[in-house]
Amino acid sequence: MAERAYVSNKNETVRMFESDFMEFFSRVHPAIPLVLYLPVVGYMLYVSIWQQKLSILVVAGLFTLGILLWTLIEYLIHRSACVSFLWSLPSDFLAPGAWRVCRIGFWLRLL
Repeated sequence: MAERAYVSNKNETVRMFESDFMEFFSRVHPAIPLVLYLPVVGYMLYVSIWQQKLSILVVAGLFTLGILLWTLIEYLIHRSACVSFLWSLPSDFLAPGAWRVCRIGFWLRLL
């Protein structure tokens, strides 16, 4: 059976940028967002509960609302970017799979 040219057997990711500088900064360890944002979230929870005297229920509701709004705004931004990107592609490339690639980030975020 002949191998397909677009399937990679290598254990590496696809290069995203021509610039080595941009390519270097496009990859981070999965723990980096946690290291950066958990202290900020912890401090904001401390301020809202102990300094502003908000109830746990109000803080949980605002936290949930913030996550939902962030997800919706991010989805809308990526959707508009994908639509403008896909319209610039040749018409024979616009298959259902191309649309699915753009939307997969939103659905993975909901899991």
